[in-house]
Amino acid sequence: MDEFTVVVTEPIHPAGVELLVENGVNVVQLPPGSNEHTLQAEAPRVNGLITRGGIKITRAFMESSPGLKAVGVHGIGCDHVDLSAARELGKVVLNTPYALAESVAEMAIALMLSMTRRIVSADKAVRSGEWNRKYEDLMGVEIMGKTVGIIGLGKIGTAIARRLKSFGVRLVYHSRTRKEEVEAETGIVKVGFEDLLGRSDIISLSLPYSPETPHLISEREIAA
Repeated sequence: MDEFTVVVTEPIHPAGVELLVENGVNVVQLPPGSNEHTLQAEAPRVNGLITRGGIKITRAFMESSPGLKAVGVHGIGCDHVDLSAARELGKVVLNTPYALAESVAEMAIALMLSMTRRIVSADKAVRSGEWNRKYEDLMGVEIMGKTVGIIGLGKIGTAIARRLKSFGVRLVYHSRTRKEEVEAETGIVKVGFEDLLGRSDIISLSLPYSPETPHLISEREIAA
């Protein structure tokens, strides 16, 4: 049987590499700071890719990689992969849609609490020895009773809504499709985009990258 070579474009957990090696896979890990040119050098021998998004997987690379069978995305977003080229050339692209939803949701909640309770500012004040500073400007505000708007109620948005339910906030969301099960579970209400902007004290954006999503929130939306 011919050797199967998988190129790992960015670092992954050593256990993942070990699992591949144990199953007879030849693993090539690109060095830190690699780019499209570094990857291109592996085109003649690559059979599979594991990528995290830092290097674009282009049509040119796929066309010059006759042995490439699959591109595995270590995460959710596939916007760095030329999907139309992959379809045309018969290259399978797969991702891990459930892998990071909970982690991202936890980080979103952490950032909301840090922002509203001014945790970073308070930490800096303590480390700087600002003991005479009036504490009122560091207390922040509670999120209980506030309205949180979630734009995009996919796996991440849903995970955020489930966590926020216990904080006693009002939840609204804007999405292309209605999510009745999530509404019943969390009490979240579907509203229009402009309505969400006007109602929300906090806005969480959990959308995949696409031609429609860059700059979705700008000065105009923040001022709404």
